[in-house]
Amino acid sequence: MRQDLGASLDTQFKKIYMSRHENVSILYADIVGFTAISSTYSASELVKILNELFARFDQLSERFEQLRIKILGDCYYCISGAPIERPDHAVLCVYMGLSMVEAIKYVQQTTNSPVDMRVGIHTGAVLAGVLGQRQWQFDVYSKDVELANKMESSGMAGRVHISNATLSFLNGEFEVEPAHGEDREEALQKAGIVTYFIVRALKPFIPAVTKSLASLTDAENSRRAMENLGDGRNNKEDSEEFRQRLRKELDSKSKQIETSFLISITNYFFLSLFFSFFFFFSKLSVI
Repeated sequence: MRQDLGASLDTQFKKIYMSRHENVSILYADIVGFTAISSTYSASELVKILNELFARFDQLSERFEQLRIKILGDCYYCISGAPIERPDHAVLCVYMGLSMVEAIKYVQQTTNSPVDMRVGIHTGAVLAGVLGQRQWQFDVYSKDVELANKMESSGMAGRVHISNATLSFLNGEFEVEPAHGEDREEALQKAGIVTYFIVRALKPFIPAVTKSLASLTDAENSRRAMENLGDGRNNKEDSEEFRQRLRKELDSKSKQIETSFLISITNYFFLSLFFSFFFFFSKLSVI
């Protein structure tokens, strides 16, 4: 459920564009061991590694219909279910988290270090919108957002840590086990949250045919079609047979154009002659 709050939040600076969304899944993911590799690589090398990793995360967010909110250092932060509401927000978030744990293996191989991902997911209500006067950025705010952050910090490396609120939206699609995150984080205990680790998916992931996925598929198909077309064109242009056939087609079209032109000129001549005789005899009859 979405509730627009912009009309009631006018201030002396500008209107605050905010809306409330229920049933939104919030994912926080942090690189465990980032401090260790940051001390062994130069800043430029580290930025290159992070850029490659976060680019992979952005591709995953497209696949699993996530909205990336921001990157905070080595922390990646995204949501599902807002601003576009969808019933499978929690399922998609969990798949996103599992895929991020797999994607971090790129950094493990590149740096030859035991880095890993720690992922926390919580589901609740958020206020989503834009604040401030400059450098506007869409963001989400609520107690549930803070709890999602606590889910990440109280999780374990290589595991997707979910709350009981998120579990209630998974519809039995994943096998879970108790994580006891509430024993490690006081804020979760005070909020009455019980936590779990995802063990494995019980059903294969079938992406929904949405507009964004369809556009990505169309773009990929178009790219392949253009490549195939280019290859085919190069092969044809290299063959003498194609040149001869092209020359014949051009000659044929030229002859058709010439014939059409001559027919048009002939028709124009006879029509002009007809009207000339018509006016001549009309004048004679008057006389």
